[in-house]
Amino acid sequence: GDVADRAADCPSEWVILQYAHRQHRGPIHLGDEVCFAKELTAVGERRSKDQRERYAFLTLEPSVSGDAMDIVVDRKENSELNKWIVVHADDPNRTGTFTSRTPLLIRGKYNECLSLGQFFLELGVSGGSGSSGSARFRPPLRSSGRTLVCKGRDGKVPERRFRIVKAGVPFSCDPEPDAKASAIGP
Repeated sequence: GDVADRAADCPSEWVILQYAHRQHRGPIHLGDEVCFAKELTAVGERRSKDQRERYAFLTLEPSVSGDAMDIVVDRKENSELNKWIVVHADDPNRTGTFTSRTPLLIRGKYNECLSLGQFFLELGVSGGSGSSGSARFRPPLRSSGRTLVCKGRDGKVPERRFRIVKAGVPFSCDPEPDAKASAIGP
């Protein structure tokens, strides 16, 4: 398969870059424009530092039907369709820092949010029995086996709530405690 296709195999290993700079420039904050990048490496091949196609990006693409946007892995670096905005799921107007426990919405170009889709096996996608088939990349998968889609804007829907964690750092599966509940006390 193609290198960008292999990049979709480990969605938990996406690197978050600040969109305007395509690099890390300190911590990411609520309201920041980011892109999700996967470093491209080919088996047995070394990339030179000046090689242009260093990353594949999580990108929006018009669906075949034309009435929605699909999520794909693409090498186009300077596209508005691979720009995402990190927003607090419970308070979209909040700005500032966040922790790995903060529930986040990840908004695309048209304000629709990144969301978990169907299980990959439910899509009826063939296993590719040796034919060359379509040139399109398969949808990005999470370790849960579910695809990623871009739809809806409601931060209360569990499939749209994400958390960003630093690679290699253990984290709790518990979401951020409700600030009102902790302020009121027992």
